[in-house]
Amino acid sequence: MDEAEAALIDAGVVTDMTADHDPVPPLTDAEVKKLYELKSDGYKYLARDKDGMLYAFQNKPKYGGFYWDDPLAPAMRVDGLSFVSEEDEEPTEICSILSDLS
Repeated sequence: MDEAEAALIDAGVVTDMTADHDPVPPLTDAEVKKLYELKSDGYKYLARDKDGMLYAFQNKPKYGGFYWDDPLAPAMRVDGLSFVSEEDEEPTEICSILSDLS
């Protein structure tokens, strides 16, 4: 991957289709609906802080040791979606999860 591709992935413009990711456990209809709603609202990433709070981000957030942050756009608090762990080292890509469902 070259620098241009990496920049587009970091900006959330494209998804890194070569990245390995863990399979998502079976989701409920409500969880799938929530993911589609987040996507249609412009959110691309999910990340859970060390305190267990889950947030949706429009841009790829950076990890600050305890919490995830995107200084360019506000995050939205999200309930549920237990498959996103506070132990994750990278934010979860919503499009990646949805593409795994098809």
